[in-house]
Amino acid sequence: MGPEYVARLARAVKRNLSAPHQFICFADDPSRVPPGVEARQLSPPSWSGCLPKLFAYSPEAGIHGRTLVLDLDNVVVGPLDGFTSYAGPLAVRAWFRGWPRQKVADGDMISFEAGSPMADRLWERISADPGAVEAETGGRERYYLRSVADPDLWQDVLGPEAVLSYKNHLRNARALPEGARIVSFHDGGKRVGTMRPHQLLDKVPWLSDHWK
Repeated sequence: MGPEYVARLARAVKRNLSAPHQFICFADDPSRVPPGVEARQLSPPSWSGCLPKLFAYSPEAGIHGRTLVLDLDNVVVGPLDGFTSYAGPLAVRAWFRGWPRQKVADGDMISFEAGSPMADRLWERISADPGAVEAETGGRERYYLRSVADPDLWQDVLGPEAVLSYKNHLRNARALPEGARIVSFHDGGKRVGTMRPHQLLDKVPWLSDHWK
């Protein structure tokens, strides 16, 4: 994933968010961020796995107000206003595991209030001892979020079809559910392989309407 993903996500947010907003891309090399997108230096205390994303909670990130953090492999397929009007301390996508299915927090679409007590709490632990967090989580952001907070889940806040996993919900679907708003193309793992939008553009009928 590179500049093409940044540009497409920025355009999708602009198409699907009616509220005034600021789109920012944090990058280890801001010079690679495409023109027209605000770029800021990513300077996390840990580069392990997904932990660099925790820099969003840092005062040094310079973020203010309600913040929606989106991974680049998310595809916006519907209105985002419900995500940005959420006023709780922390909301994330639910990941389903085990049987019977249990909903647990995942980390690829997160809403929080920058500068809030929740943001401070999430930042303090990783900034104070990144090595301990790396050992505890193996670089997995979702493990960190579950250990520090008890986040709301988008499927409870916005409805069960608002946020979907391509791997878990849509691999065999010809069309999107009516209430879909964001589809996560997270790593499929060794069993099913990696499934990213650019690899599926000519295979998934609805994808070209939204990833453009």
